[in-house]
Amino acid sequence: MNIKDIMREAAALHEDEYLTKARQLIRDTHQRILPVIDERGHLLGIITDEDILKLRAATKSNVTVKGFVTSGYSVDINEDLLTVAKLMVREELDELPVVENGKLVGILNLRDVLRAMPRKESDTPVGTIMTEKVRTLSEDDPISLAASNMAEYGYSGFPVIDKKNKLVGVVTRRDLIRARSKLGKGNPPPVKRIMTPAPHTVSQDATLNEAVELMLKYDIGRLPVTENDRLLGIIDRYDLVRTVIG
Repeated sequence: MNIKDIMREAAALHEDEYLTKARQLIRDTHQRILPVIDERGHLLGIITDEDILKLRAATKSNVTVKGFVTSGYSVDINEDLLTVAKLMVREELDELPVVENGKLVGILNLRDVLRAMPRKESDTPVGTIMTEKVRTLSEDDPISLAASNMAEYGYSGFPVIDKKNKLVGVVTRRDLIRARSKLGKGNPPPVKRIMTPAPHTVSQDATLNEAVELMLKYDIGRLPVTENDRLLGIIDRYDLVRTVIG
């Protein structure tokens, strides 16, 4: 199977468009990156949701994308799926621009790669591949702390726990971008105001196939692993794709 069989249409920007539009597209679409193209449709680079979260200029109406574009990986439309899956896992890329003769023709998401990868029935338990040492946020932490932690550690989201150390939600970069207007203005609200409450979880005894199906069904990038609402670890799409491709 080739990339052209599973890629999607991409929301993209020209370098003379404003950062506020980039913020709007990241906020309102499911893309984690925005390809930036020239007038002929050739790929110049990308802007990521991480860039948007870090850039204070993204809230100013007269600042253009030019100057904030970064180079990044792209893949040819005829590349095979396994090669690209290995690249995305190795470099921890959630999305990739797809090009043909240098022109942007689509975007590839790790979610679509996971859905398309052939996989065998497996009774391997989630507990054997989960990350056990998980950074968390308290539900009463200010969203400014969530933003600074994401910038410092490069994470796209954090589990949120209450005072009894029970899992009560997750907060992501997209949540923070949507709440951007509340950052830097007086006392920022607590994480519990913007988090997704009661997130989907799995037990450490759940199989990898069960975790894959849950991620694909609800379009989520990570699953907390819990026991009686206590956080034991976390797994993400990279873990699952890495296991599927061996």
